[in-house]
Amino acid sequence: MTVGESATATVLVTGGLGYIGSHTCTVLAEAGYRLVIVDNLSNSKPGVLERLREVPRADIVFHKLDLRERASMEKILSGIDAVVHQTPPKKLTLQAYADNFR
Repeated sequence: MTVGESATATVLVTGGLGYIGSHTCTVLAEAGYRLVIVDNLSNSKPGVLERLREVPRADIVFHKLDLRERASMEKILSGIDAVVHQTPPKKLTLQAYADNFR
């Protein structure tokens, strides 16, 4: 997708209810993109989803899910046009690195 392209594409935003992810979702929703948000709520609040749904014309599907749940993610990825990955750990440890970048 490029700037000016028809905003009917579906964008998966991981960590979409976190601080940066929710701002990303707001911009995408305002531009008319369909959003699929995957967030395990470990560093975010469910109330953010209600605020995102207040954006005019917002088309949002939410999945409370950990990205490491491979079978569930494979089902979600069907029909996705783009992915914005916004789920960095707050503190990057060797374990967090292994969990997020394998």
